[in-house]
Amino acid sequence: MSQATTWDIPNAKTAGVTEPVNFMARLENMLNAQLSQHRGATRPSYAVAGTVWVDSDTDTVYLYDGASDIEIVSGITAAGAALLDDADAAAQRTTLGLGSAAVADITSGTWSVTFSDSSANTSATTGTGYYYTIGSLVFAHFDDLFNISTAGLTAGDLVRISLPFSAAANSRTIGHIALNAMGSMTGSGTTQVPRVNASANFANIVNVGGTSNLAGLVVSNFTTGVSDILDFTVIYEKA
Repeated sequence: MSQATTWDIPNAKTAGVTEPVNFMARLENMLNAQLSQHRGATRPSYAVAGTVWVDSDTDTVYLYDGASDIEIVSGITAAGAALLDDADAAAQRTTLGLGSAAVADITSGTWSVTFSDSSANTSATTGTGYYYTIGSLVFAHFDDLFNISTAGLTAGDLVRISLPFSAAANSRTIGHIALNAMGSMTGSGTTQVPRVNASANFANIVNVGGTSNLAGLVVSNFTTGVSDILDFTVIYEKA
């Protein structure tokens, strides 16, 4: 299919063209051009304002406005064609190389932050944390847990910070914690990070580096009514 040689309906004054065979040949030529959307390397010579035609070199669709050609549809690349011929959204995700995260549910909410010990005694000091999830991945954060009371907690027990969801059995932790006005700290040259316990809904606080690497903070490291958790952020996988 291509553009028509001539675009008009012959009449009695058009010598020879009104013969049935010639008339039908021209009409077929015009209809074929219409079927192929006037496909050609350049705009058809008979175009008028409003004619839509296809550039055969680039598969670009143009609208002729009477003065110039306006691009309305660009040519489809091989990558675009591969996506368009997919049967459904799942097949398109495969073509695009998208993993399961592309269809993972995203949720958000709050949870009640508690400070407790490993004997399940809970501090009167609580706060509100904020989280969002992508599939099984949890991003949890709270700040400004001030003047933490350790009344009723066991001095030598590990500190526990509650989490919005229980962790998966093989969960790993990425996190940050900022502490203020702490009491005695075990070891030297250390920083502290949260560590989520597998299959549990709490995190401990552990030292990283120095002479007490991976040693957990205990209740006595906090000065009751004075010590603060200024910032707590953790990323982990929920069960």
